[in-house]
Amino acid sequence: MAGDVTFTLAQLGQIFLAICGAIITVGGAWTVIKKAREPETEKNDTLRKHGELLASDNRRLTELEDSTKIMMRSMLAIMSHELDGNHVEQLKKAKEDLEAYLISR
Repeated sequence: MAGDVTFTLAQLGQIFLAICGAIITVGGAWTVIKKAREPETEKNDTLRKHGELLASDNRRLTELEDSTKIMMRSMLAIMSHELDGNHVEQLKKAKEDLEAYLISR
């Protein structure tokens, strides 16, 4: 029969070892690629976390600025009233603003 392919036991062993070697090589390459991408993944996670923290800090700072403005307006109204006894309407407005801020918090 023409075209029959036969292998000796030694050749089959070499083919088996070559296949095992290929599998090990692919597995090793996968490990190297995975480890190479690990810092990038960690960096992305860290950046995402820092973005969330920055947004939270920004909200808190904005709230602090708003409360400071209201307190400053209230103190200015009190000072004006203490100095000349007038500015009752300004004092009432400052009180309403401060109450609204404290209630909405």
